[in-house]
Amino acid sequence: MKIYRLERENIDYQIVSWDPPRELKEKTLYEPLKNIKELNCFRLEKGVKLTTVLKEGTYSLYGLIVNSFFTEILQEFNPKNVQFIPIKISDLKDYYFMFINSDYTNLIDYDKTKFHIVEDFLGDISEIDVKFDNNRYGVIKGYQDFCVNEVLVEMEPVEKYFFLSSIDLNDFSIFRIGHFDRSFYVSEDVRNTMIKNNVTGIKFIESNKF
Repeated sequence: MKIYRLERENIDYQIVSWDPPRELKEKTLYEPLKNIKELNCFRLEKGVKLTTVLKEGTYSLYGLIVNSFFTEILQEFNPKNVQFIPIKISDLKDYYFMFINSDYTNLIDYDKTKFHIVEDFLGDISEIDVKFDNNRYGVIKGYQDFCVNEVLVEMEPVEKYFFLSSIDLNDFSIFRIGHFDRSFYVSEDVRNTMIKNNVTGIKFIESNKF
């Protein structure tokens, strides 16, 4: 089964945050937003063209701003650890903030999945010789110690991700590994359905990590 990484189209920001509530500012990447039933803290930039998925910078790591058409398609695939909060401003009354709260680092088989740290300089990839324990704690700590403050340095599986035998990736329609891999991934079925329905504002890049 193929897995695809989501990327926003290379366009200017279409929406910006505006006086966000404390709960949103204090939200972590892996916990649902609580006690908030709607958001009105975003402002549409003047003259931009609306797309199915909008590009927003400040809170983009948490998830995506998507319209109701996108949410309806995704709901058909029973997404896990995904939260939809409606945006209640006149220009974006049909949009939701889709928070992707998954942390699946505990589902990886670390005996089979070997990690290394690499530097990617304009496609010229070289391995960095640093030591860390190849378990969940060690890989997360290695990422924090050597990658967080380096723009071009990444933690990656040497070959690909291997998951525990009880895990079937077919059960995950949209997800994030977490911590050392914050990309958003979708299944091939989701990708094909989105393309068939002409979803705009986003690209699907086949990943070689699975």
